[in-house]
Amino acid sequence: MNHATAPQQLQKKTLVLGLGKSGQATVRFLMAQGVAVIAADTRLNPPGLEPLQQQFPDLEIRLGPLELAELTCFERMVLSPGLSYWDPIVEQTRAAGVEVVGDVELFSWFCDAPVVAITGSNGKSTVTTLVAEMATTAGLRVQVGGNLGIPILELLPQESEQALKPQLYVIELSSFQLESTFSLKAAAAVVLNISPDHMDRYRDLDHYTETKGAIYRGAEQLVYPVGDVVIESLVAQFGSEQAERTPYGSALSNFNFCVDAQGQNSICRRGKPLLPLSQLRIAGRHNWSNALAALTLGEVVGIRLDAMLETLQQFKGLPHRTEWIAEEQGIRWINDSKGTNLGATLAAIEGLSEAEQGKVVLIAGGQGKGADFSPLYPVAERQLRAAVLMGEDAALLEEVLPETVARQSVESMQAAVSAAAHLAEAGDTILLSPACASFDQYSGFEVRGDSFRQAVTQLLEQQT
Repeated sequence: MNHATAPQQLQKKTLVLGLGKSGQATVRFLMAQGVAVIAADTRLNPPGLEPLQQQFPDLEIRLGPLELAELTCFERMVLSPGLSYWDPIVEQTRAAGVEVVGDVELFSWFCDAPVVAITGSNGKSTVTTLVAEMATTAGLRVQVGGNLGIPILELLPQESEQALKPQLYVIELSSFQLESTFSLKAAAAVVLNISPDHMDRYRDLDHYTETKGAIYRGAEQLVYPVGDVVIESLVAQFGSEQAERTPYGSALSNFNFCVDAQGQNSICRRGKPLLPLSQLRIAGRHNWSNALAALTLGEVVGIRLDAMLETLQQFKGLPHRTEWIAEEQGIRWINDSKGTNLGATLAAIEGLSEAEQGKVVLIAGGQGKGADFSPLYPVAERQLRAAVLMGEDAALLEEVLPETVARQSVESMQAAVSAAAHLAEAGDTILLSPACASFDQYSGFEVRGDSFRQAVTQLLEQQT
């Protein structure tokens, strides 16, 4: 346990605010610890409410708008990540002396195995999954979750599971979770990249960046992409003097790229070729960089190199993250619905353009979250043949496209797929990478990606 007084610290009058997946997991965890809990949600009918009420019939649950006087009668508030740490009413609650933490902070008090902590604007789910699979291949008992998959408090072993308790935790952390995390002290931590995202939640890009950088606070091994001056500044700002600093991606790093004796571009360790990039099932420079990050994280926490390389050769990538869907008539179809910000979309376009011949026909649009789309212009000018735009902020994307890029606006995914097929030429890649959130038309990026896959399948079946 990282925090020796954690059980005593829990004995405070506690409000769990926000009853999504993590909030419900927090209620269950605190109730199991015997903590007096009241749960609340600003929504009148949050999802999952009925099962929670059935499990805890005596639990007091408050729904709808909350007044400051209600919040300040508690000693602690456990804030769900969907609610901002800097929301005015939360700030007022903190100013009144209420301790405000998140579920990751609670986890840090009870966790008694090394933690690999991963954040970044893009690629964090891929790296989290890779590291977890590397550790599993090496024979370690691993728990993986956080922002990806299982709520973090559900990763902690129950009393009956102590004999098989985890040897390693691999956790993905969003900026939302890091806002209210202070005591994590990861064995290894990384910020993979920073690009503007969630600008509707943060004051500015610096505020978002510093929130991400807090993952380095108290970490033993600080892993970072060499040459990224923004992330290097976060290492300097949040890393302790005692922490080891371990970059990746240059000739002086443990893991980098080089050319082997056969002239193949390869992943290398200290200049020694280990694995040709052609043997990886994940494509694009952004994914190759993710592989370097995973190797570096794995090495610093003691995962065997042979197990890591075996995993890399077998790993096919995650659904909706530059996922190969089909190839017909010389045209590739790629699902990157998880590309919910411009940085992810730029990485996908450039990575695929480097790995493949031809140009990209981009399907994009949705809710832009206040983002500046202007950095798309030079990338589009070099690498896009056309753009098919849909959703709430399609017009904002169209404004930043160069005249050399054909464009078409559509109302549905089926129409987008049909338009892209007409615009593409043999050798091209049709890429769904929206640079936007999906909630204007879908319940989540997974549903959007599934809709794309289904539309592609139907179109190709009609062509045969």
